[in-house]
Amino acid sequence: TSPTCNGSTVTGIGIQKAGQIFMGGLSRKVTSWSHARARVETVNAALQLFPGSATECNAVKAAWSAISVPAQSGEASCGTQQNDFTVTLSPGSGSAQAGGTATATVGTQTTGGSAQQVSLSATSSPSGPTATFSPATITSGQSSTMTVRVPAGTADGTYRLTVLADGASVDRTATYTLTVGQGQPGTVYSDDFESAQGWTTDPTGGDTATAGRWERGTPQPTSYSGTNLQLAAASGSGALVTGAAAGTDAGTYDLDGGTTSVQSPAISLPSGTLSLRFSWNLAYLNNSSTDDYLRVRVIGANGSSTVLNQSGAAANKAGAWQTATYDLSAYAGQSVRILVDAADNGTGSLVEAGIDNVSITRA
Repeated sequence: TSPTCNGSTVTGIGIQKAGQIFMGGLSRKVTSWSHARARVETVNAALQLFPGSATECNAVKAAWSAISVPAQSGEASCGTQQNDFTVTLSPGSGSAQAGGTATATVGTQTTGGSAQQVSLSATSSPSGPTATFSPATITSGQSSTMTVRVPAGTADGTYRLTVLADGASVDRTATYTLTVGQGQPGTVYSDDFESAQGWTTDPTGGDTATAGRWERGTPQPTSYSGTNLQLAAASGSGALVTGAAAGTDAGTYDLDGGTTSVQSPAISLPSGTLSLRFSWNLAYLNNSSTDDYLRVRVIGANGSSTVLNQSGAAANKAGAWQTATYDLSAYAGQSVRILVDAADNGTGSLVEAGIDNVSITRA
């Protein structure tokens, strides 16, 4: 707000809009021009330039009133501004294999009146793919992540998902085009741990660790006498780590007192040649032993496979992100889960572990 000559205040609308209204008023100038006439014509200009919005019109009226140019006989009414918003998808299209996922950001912007609560949902034509939103309810001006899941066995083709943004005052829609190609290479599943994607800690209820249990978060780097232990995420800011906080020293939030586990949601795999890839880190000091470990397993309907098995040792091992790959073709057509275990067993030792950038691709 800005003080004016008669002591009232006026809320600004920005120099660009004010300039547009000023020029719009001048374009209506007639021979018998006065402050009163200028008020009438600038109000008309605001209504023409910004239809459906009462904000600019009311600001013009308030500005004239603030310098003692009152409302005129026959002056247009600003009306009541409707609460309104827009919805967009970025990107507006994507592709996935049967059993895979695709993601997009749902963006909203308040374009009239006040912000309103918006509930998000989606339908697919033809049916098949489904969409979830995180979060599912937002306030206009905020955004949400849409995850589209394609069930195993979904036919190749183009699917159009209509995203409904159900607002308190008005509804808006946007369309996402999904190409499903079972016979084409691509990403079946991916998780960079920047947002929650359904991993479950202590899935069997048997974890015994007293500190440093698995969690998704932004890891704070730690070190001891020059040996790096907990690392920042392999990419982005999020990762699965054994206690994300750093604490007052390297041993405050490291893995202690037993085992900790975390498991992925069920992943439906298509047919074909499949490969699992992920980043991993295991770091420890020379008080570690082979009782300490980081293990990754794939669990299917008919058994499991060990993908990674790293043990501790009585020597300092600095943390470093490394990449592991594993052929999942034997699990094609099945639903699998990825199980990650870490342990600080035996005598107490300083151990840190991390997982990031999990993906399954089809060749």
